[in-house]
Amino acid sequence: MKDDDKAWQEIVDHYGDRPDFPPADPGSEPDLDDPELRSDPDPVSELEAAIEEEEGFVPPPPPPLPRPEGPRLAAWLGVFFAPTALMIALMFQVRLPGLVSTGLILWFLVGFGYLVWNMPRYRDDPYDDGARL
Repeated sequence: MKDDDKAWQEIVDHYGDRPDFPPADPGSEPDLDDPELRSDPDPVSELEAAIEEEEGFVPPPPPPLPRPEGPRLAAWLGVFFAPTALMIALMFQVRLPGLVSTGLILWFLVGFGYLVWNMPRYRDDPYDDGARL
């Protein structure tokens, strides 16, 4: 252990040239209590000031979410409800009749196929990223 410390100290002592600094004047150190030196802007207060400038703006309420109807609603229920029902039955070890489990699997497959089949085949504008203002 002493050899390691001695070797380390030798490396530190011989590493590069040490710079010669002039002696520091006691009056040359900056006064950290000087308000001119501590005038860094606070980003939080700047943000609060920007919000206060726009105090009159109230955004409009968002439009209601569209609700699927008819076959699309049945397809979405098949995609989400059928696997969930099968997983719950497996977790609680509920034995479903063969017709029910087959029906749930078919409901999922048909619903997924319906949603994929009714997707738009092409985009109106190929350069549109979907953002709306």
